[in-house]
Amino acid sequence: MIRRLVAGCLNLPLTGSVTMAIDAFEIPKKQVGRAKRCIDELDRGIGNYFAANPVKQTLRVDRARGVQVAIRHYSEFPDELSERVDDAITKLRSALDQAVYAASLQIDSSLKGYERAERGLAFPIADEPNKLDFKSVSAALHGLIRGFEPYPLTPGRSGGNHILWCLNRLANIHKHRFLVEAQVGKQSVLALSIGPVSEGPPAFAWNAEGRELSATLPLGSPTMVMAMINQCIAFAEPELVRNANIVLVLLDMYGVVDRIVGDIEAETLRILGEQSS
Repeated sequence: MIRRLVAGCLNLPLTGSVTMAIDAFEIPKKQVGRAKRCIDELDRGIGNYFAANPVKQTLRVDRARGVQVAIRHYSEFPDELSERVDDAITKLRSALDQAVYAASLQIDSSLKGYERAERGLAFPIADEPNKLDFKSVSAALHGLIRGFEPYPLTPGRSGGNHILWCLNRLANIHKHRFLVEAQVGKQSVLALSIGPVSEGPPAFAWNAEGRELSATLPLGSPTMVMAMINQCIAFAEPELVRNANIVLVLLDMYGVVDRIVGDIEAETLRILGEQSS
């Protein structure tokens, strides 16, 4: 009769010769998978949004400023797509916490049922390496987590993982308001002039209130039109990902979190193997 389950599984009471096992990392891995489905749904939804041609374009002449402004006004971005952004962010962030929770309870069973200690089992992310707060997280995991460098890239300091830091920042934004701000990506617009432009490229601006993307050139420039290329929706905040393609950023975050959850599981198996030998 098997009296001990393989490492990485939760021990349940044995009945006769039957051994039951639950993958301790099933929940964080499911959260990562759900986040990926949210990202895929978002990507398809954005494609459908642009395919419906949600744009009205006008050309305004501002003689007081001496400029001409080509403007594209966009219809409202569907709420369900904004929700997919938030869902992906929260699921990825919670997967990190859940992986650390599962690993710590596997490594140190004395934490089970100790409510105050269990509340402290979370994946730490901070603004500085020396401010990482491990709380109740098993000391056996500290080195591994530090190796992920869960703090921002900063000039004059080595290390840092801007993807993890941005994920945490976006998750915190979500805690205080329902939707993460998004805007049409400036990189998806090409301003074209009929004839040469000696004044340089146009100045782009996004008006969030009016959902308008504009390109400005001096009045003396040739007539300008705007064409769309590689249309995308971009983050409006935080600064580190502002104007970045939301889908590409979320895919980067998914890849990092998926790897980290796998690394934490593998390290837990290794530690449990040492404990049992």
